[in-house]
Amino acid sequence: NPIKIVFVCGWTTAALVPYSIKTAIKMLATDLYQNREGQLVAGFNVENAYSQNVAFDALLSSQRLWGHKF
Repeated sequence: NPIKIVFVCGWTTAALVPYSIKTAIKMLATDLYQNREGQLVAGFNVENAYSQNVAFDALLSSQRLWGHKF
C-alpha cells in the first residue's frame, strides 16, 4: 500500500504573487549586492556591517500570517 503525499504551497503562477512580495525580493537582492562588502567584513569591522532595510519589512508586513505556528 503506497502512501501518497501532496504538498501545495504558494501561488500557482508567478503572476499571482503579490506585487509587494516581488518588490521586497528585488529590493533585498539589490541591497545585498550593493552592500556585499558589509557582509564580508561584518565579523571584523562592525561599522560596515549590513543592516536590513526597513522598507523590506514594511512591504512584507501585510503578507504575514499572524497567529500561525510554522
